[in-house]
Amino acid sequence: MRKCIAFCPDRTHTRRWVPCTKRATHGSAVCEMHADSLAGIVFGLGVLVSQAIAKTTAFGSHESPDEQDFAEPEDAPSNGKSKNTTRRPGTLIQ
Repeated sequence: MRKCIAFCPDRTHTRRWVPCTKRATHGSAVCEMHADSLAGIVFGLGVLVSQAIAKTTAFGSHESPDEQDFAEPEDAPSNGKSKNTTRRPGTLIQ
């Protein structure tokens, strides 16, 4: 069995890291403690990413900006027909 490849903070020096002294678990390069720590970090990053995605899609649709319906320009005719066929990006139709 190999030694764990992770590093731990040195107990005597605050700025020094030393190799982990534990044995790696079977089929892994790290010990059980470092495997659990790494899993916790990966899960935590997954939560952060899903929260960021939820924030960006909370007020809009899942369509790209090119596919979304945009409001007509303020100078559009009141009869509902636009003289200008291009839409101004920036404000979504509610």
